[in-house]
Amino acid sequence: MNTRWPLIETFRDPPREFGILPFWFLNDDLDEAEIARQLADFEAHGVYGVIFHPRVGLPRDIGWMSQRMLYFLGVTVAEAKRRDMRVMLYDEGMYPSGSSAGQVVAANSDYQSRCLAMRELRDGEDPAPAVGENLVAVVARQSRQRLAVIDRRHDGYMRGLHYADHDVPRQPDGAEPPEDEHPVADLLNPDAVATFIRLVYDKFAECFADEFGQTIVAMFTDEPSMLGKPRGRARVWPGTTGILEHVNALLGYDFEPHLPALWFDD
Repeated sequence: MNTRWPLIETFRDPPREFGILPFWFLNDDLDEAEIARQLADFEAHGVYGVIFHPRVGLPRDIGWMSQRMLYFLGVTVAEAKRRDMRVMLYDEGMYPSGSSAGQVVAANSDYQSRCLAMRELRDGEDPAPAVGENLVAVVARQSRQRLAVIDRRHDGYMRGLHYADHDVPRQPDGAEPPEDEHPVADLLNPDAVATFIRLVYDKFAECFADEFGQTIVAMFTDEPSMLGKPRGRARVWPGTTGILEHVNALLGYDFEPHLPALWFDD
């Protein structure tokens, strides 16, 4: 190494720990020999780590956080360790992160994502919410028009880990066939997030804790979204039941009179 310009030489030939970690899409049936072959190919090309990314196209018998998926993850970690490579874990069955491929909502339907919606009220109209909705407030715009602000469930979804019909052929126009669509969790609800942690992070720790900080260097959480991928163009904002009291506590004043500003430039 040139002792005068060691940094330049380090950029020319960086140590292994400064290499890239590409997404490694697991989007077909998995096989121990093929996992080892691809990791060897990464290493041969100067790539000394991967982000283990389960991806749409996996067969249904390799479901998210299933024993088969964890088995193949274990194969990957063991082979990476043997080669002094690094692995970053991906914390979701596709994206956005936080729903454990629909398992959070499956554990408790009350953990489905929620939103704040608005309904413009006619003179004398009853602001009573529909079944399953909560009335947050009735507020007036500067024009004196009354608005009902509603807390309700939001029908957002996340990309699925499997094709809806795994045997469906690719579309003639090249478009992907339909994927599973899972309901997203309420990431503003601490109980929902605790369920996600239990289903994913605790399971990873149960299986691979000895490699945390060694072969497994990090977790990748992908584009957490309060509303997931929305259906339609409903004019809603992320929310959760009881959110206004938390907003008021953070701001130090009552935000309720300003709720119209979420929808109108008054």
